[in-house]
Amino acid sequence: MVKIKLKLFESIVGAEELFLPDSVVSVGERAFAGMQDMTDILYLPFNINYIGPEAFYSTEVGELQLPDNLQVVHTGAFTGAVVKVLYIPQSVERIEDGAFENFYGNSAVYYGSQEEWENCVSIGENNEALTNLAFTFEGQPAEIGGMLTETIS
Repeated sequence: MVKIKLKLFESIVGAEELFLPDSVVSVGERAFAGMQDMTDILYLPFNINYIGPEAFYSTEVGELQLPDNLQVVHTGAFTGAVVKVLYIPQSVERIEDGAFENFYGNSAVYYGSQEEWENCVSIGENNEALTNLAFTFEGQPAEIGGMLTETIS
């Protein structure tokens, strides 16, 4: 069992891809804060069950797949982050206040239905930057934030 400690990858610039080993189960506070110009994908292992406060504060990445075992997105985890496409698994049950405050992104994919997103995921305050993204739900089109979304086939 490996835990990524406080500020381990903070302020890395220009990486194309970053793969973390499957043994990682926890991402600590500010672990990736300020990582800039990551043009491709940050791969988080499926068994990560904790992402600490400000873990991705002001991080820039092309795509980010949240881990399949993640249940809570903690306060400030993605504050100020820039992520072109964010993938959210069905395991997420709660998004705490300000987890996505001042977040910038183009779209989000939720691996469940719109009904599950609306009824099973508790979203705290100051997360409008997330809820206003163009969403895609697995298997069905939906309208969120005033934008018609696409369907995953």
